[in-house]
Amino acid sequence: MTTPWDDSLKILLSEHAQDFASWVLEGAQVLNTLSTEFAGRKAVADGLLEVRWKGKPILMHFEFQSTHDPNMPERVLGYALRAKREHRRPVYSCLIYLRDVGEVPPSPLAWHLTEDYSNLNFDYLLIELAKMTPEQFKQLGLPGLFPLMLLTKGGNTQEIAEEVVSTLEAEGHSDTLSATAVLASLVLHGDGDLDWLKRRFASMEEYASLEETWLIQEFMNKARERERQALQGEREVLQEERQALQEKLQQQLEALQGEHEVLQQERQQQLEALQGERTLLQEERQQQREALQGERQKALQDLRDLFVNIVERRFTDTKLALMARGRASALQDFKALEHLIFTMSIAQNAQEAEQALLS
Repeated sequence: MTTPWDDSLKILLSEHAQDFASWVLEGAQVLNTLSTEFAGRKAVADGLLEVRWKGKPILMHFEFQSTHDPNMPERVLGYALRAKREHRRPVYSCLIYLRDVGEVPPSPLAWHLTEDYSNLNFDYLLIELAKMTPEQFKQLGLPGLFPLMLLTKGGNTQEIAEEVVSTLEAEGHSDTLSATAVLASLVLHGDGDLDWLKRRFASMEEYASLEETWLIQEFMNKARERERQALQGEREVLQEERQALQEKLQQQLEALQGEHEVLQQERQQQLEALQGERTLLQEERQQQREALQGERQKALQDLRDLFVNIVERRFTDTKLALMARGRASALQDFKALEHLIFTMSIAQNAQEAEQALLS
């Protein structure tokens, strides 16, 4: 499943292929942007370019990763092999980590049969943006890569975001602002950052679609807050009931003093009373669980309604609206629905939206 991180980088690569090629392989000249979907068993790479390097046509393969995956070297190798078989060109692979995911497997990938013998040594370029600085990208002088400064160490600030946007505007790269806005919304989480993003991008032509992104983000935040408050309320009620039960038990233990027969009689009565309280507590907890489930279902339905409204507002295709309703009614997972909402909000046309609904 793709993420907003990966999708934004794919957009940047498609719009600034030459800048990416110049960055990872000095002197490379982009000849063509190739399809990333390979024939046969389904496999889709993130980016594939045909370039000329040192007078020789080769393939340049990009993979973007935002989560920890110990099998990434093997995945990169698999994509490189498919690309070479399909296009019959040497392949230069580059794996770019968009976030700090901890320790990552190093390059090259080597398969050792013994200490002295290995039957595979796959070398690829490994880049961890979280270990780079904004200054390193400024020195490159490649405006198409400037949005990556937001993902570097110390780059998640309004100052860096403003510098990136201003540079893109000055260079006439308005087509890159949409992906930049998405990246900025993913990394800027300080006080006032969301308001600043709204104001900064409000004057741009892309704001018609970006505005929905901000509204979606605020709506999802409210839905999460309602769920958090409902869970907090249940914990507080259970804590109060637990405290009350403890106080009652203490009083009952203090009262169980005296003759043995009286003690036995009182103990039996108290056990019966305790059983009644437990039954009542179980009923109350069941009611609370049902209420919480209702709140969760309401929040989920709110997201479904928002998703359908976005599709109906952005696309006039009745078939697409029916597909959206059917897809929304089948989704039970918040994260999956949130990702689909985001995908619909950045879809460029009805065809892209339909592909997203069918994926």
